[in-house]
Amino acid sequence: MSFDVEVFMTRHRGLRLVWAPIVAFALAACGGEPTNSLGAPDEGFPSTTREPPPASHSQILVDASHDGGVWWFPQAGEFNADEYHQGQALADYLRSRGFEVEELPRGTRVTDVLLSGYRYVIRAGEFGAYGSDELEAYAKFVKRGVTLILLSDHRKNDPVDELAEQLGVTFAGIVDGTVTRLASHAITEGVTDLPFIAGAAATGFDPEQVEVLGWVADTIPVMGIIHGHQAKIFFLTDTNGIELVPQPFVDNLIAWGFSER
Repeated sequence: MSFDVEVFMTRHRGLRLVWAPIVAFALAACGGEPTNSLGAPDEGFPSTTREPPPASHSQILVDASHDGGVWWFPQAGEFNADEYHQGQALADYLRSRGFEVEELPRGTRVTDVLLSGYRYVIRAGEFGAYGSDELEAYAKFVKRGVTLILLSDHRKNDPVDELAEQLGVTFAGIVDGTVTRLASHAITEGVTDLPFIAGAAATGFDPEQVEVLGWVADTIPVMGIIHGHQAKIFFLTDTNGIELVPQPFVDNLIAWGFSER
């Protein structure tokens, strides 16, 4: 499976013009250097570790430790799940459905011990390199009967999503528009379209291992399931859109990924 990002950008400039005001905001929030509340570059975030809670099937970990400014925006420096941030609506909706949701602040170190306390993980965005120990922790995680919802963003300023590539798919370039072509699946049942704001294209994957469920502009794969692991793994190459809690998509995803096996 191959995908030429430059060809896509040339053929679909109309989509970028239509979405320009929204994309400009999304790029400011998710695509550039992390900024503090004054708009100046942050000096970086200390690496911290977190111990897991007692294991429970009602707990969801939102790994926003490598968020580039989509999940936690407009917060910077100190991150508080109780204060407004773009990912709050989705996290609160999951809580309203009876789940306990833990949101990892940017700069938290992902470890095997941490992930071992959870059955359900949402990786919310990716900016900056993962450490080899963090990738190893995820490699062990997906060998269990767990669920990983892998959310990413455009790759303008950070071309490589190491975790996605480790799992078998490459995210590349910048794509914006709407997901209007959807494959038939329990996750897409009743869904006619999905907002897609400054995400990436899914490419460089084995079509026998990756089941594509959604496309932008009919031809650009952006959403699907990665097979070949013990875990259930769903990917969506944009985080902004799902933060709007589009329905029935979110409920479908909950039923597919966060239910008893």
